[in-house]
Amino acid sequence: MTKEEKLAIAKEVVKIYFDENVSVKEAIEIAKRKGENLGLSQRRWIRRSNKFS
Repeated sequence: MTKEEKLAIAKEVVKIYFDENVSVKEAIEIAKRKGENLGLSQRRWIRRSNKFS
């Protein structure tokens, strides 16, 4: 995973966290669902989200 990909994920999680007023864990779950809808693999999202947990 590139630095740009990591930053994009972090930005999305932070955006969801503040916009939807949810916990960080919930923001990660929402970002996962959005990523799945964009066609990213589940394994990749699990790996990414574990870095933010």
